[in-house]
Amino acid sequence: MRKLSGLTATVFCAGLFGLLAGCANETPPRPSPKTPPKTAPGKPVGTAETPKPTQPGPAVEPAKPEPPKPEPTKPEPAPAPTPAPTPAPAPAANDVVWIEDDLPAGANAQQDGEDAWTWVEANPAPKSGKKCHQSNTADGEHQHFFTEATATLEIKAGDKLLTWVYLDKDNPPTELMLQWHTDGSWEHRAYWGANSIEWGEDGTESRQSMGALPATGNWVRLEVPAAKVGLEGKTLDGMAFTLFGGKATWDAAGKTPAK
Repeated sequence: MRKLSGLTATVFCAGLFGLLAGCANETPPRPSPKTPPKTAPGKPVGTAETPKPTQPGPAVEPAKPEPPKPEPTKPEPAPAPTPAPTPAPAPAANDVVWIEDDLPAGANAQQDGEDAWTWVEANPAPKSGKKCHQSNTADGEHQHFFTEATATLEIKAGDKLLTWVYLDKDNPPTELMLQWHTDGSWEHRAYWGANSIEWGEDGTESRQSMGALPATGNWVRLEVPAAKVGLEGKTLDGMAFTLFGGKATWDAAGKTPAK
């Protein structure tokens, strides 16, 4: 190594000394300010970005609680229907009714054997009209009848004589008989049941059997061909409702014309 000259050494040492002194006296540098953050255009530095208000959505109404559904009312069980009574048959359209609700005009009402003319509206209910006539309960032969009616009934060939009857189910008769009066005579009879009433001659127009007694407890239509009791071509002015024992109720009587 080459030796430094005296002057050069002196300069080198002075420079080195100054450098060291300068380092000892130098004030520590202040930190430089931080670089401001980048902002959106038009906004001042350091101003915080105001958050955009959230656009409110449509208001939602709170769900209304459904009212409690009432339990369906249980229907009361319907009472068992009362069976309607079986209606009695109405008179046929072509029937000619002679007796109903009252006797024919001019009739002379009579009775015998502890019977009577008794008009009733119930027990049983009339088969037709508003009233029917009822025999008394009695033993042996008993009847109610009439004669001398001025409102007469003309009988023609082929006609049938008709009467409605209701035999009492607790006190039925053993025989019932119908009699018609014309020209001053009662010799025109028909009967049902026992042959206990010995008027006229059995098996002739004066006493003609029509078979067994009708059923009890119901209205029954009785029909007798006029020819069987000798009444074709006759005019009636009287009729008898006759029983042997028991009780019966009678309603519309007259005729069914020949077809």
